[in-house]
Amino acid sequence: MVKGNNVTTEKHFDLFKRECNKWILIFGLVGWYFHFIHNGEDKEVLGWARCDVVGRVATISLNKNWGNYKITSYEIKRTAFHEVCEVLFASLRAIAGARYIGIDEIMEENHNLIRTLENVIWRPTQK
Repeated sequence: MVKGNNVTTEKHFDLFKRECNKWILIFGLVGWYFHFIHNGEDKEVLGWARCDVVGRVATISLNKNWGNYKITSYEIKRTAFHEVCEVLFASLRAIAGARYIGIDEIMEENHNLIRTLENVIWRPTQK
């Protein structure tokens, strides 16, 4: 953490949205509707994601006020990656929090996430 009074700009927000969209496609989150906003005064978070798992709607925000955190392209991109990962794991969080869900539903979502990562991150060296 670096001391300073940092406010993200529209240029930062554009980079954030581009980076989010990159990871949305990489992770195959094409069954979701994404809404991006640029607001917030909470100096404790750089961004946030809220998910309606049933409706598959995600709102992702880049915080305007980064407080003592230094704003860099690297940190903007890292924050975008983090918030998209929040959406990637939203269903698993919802399932884990529901007391009526059985092991089959948990295993299904677990394998959904593993297959997504297999298909977009893991690459075999030989076929």
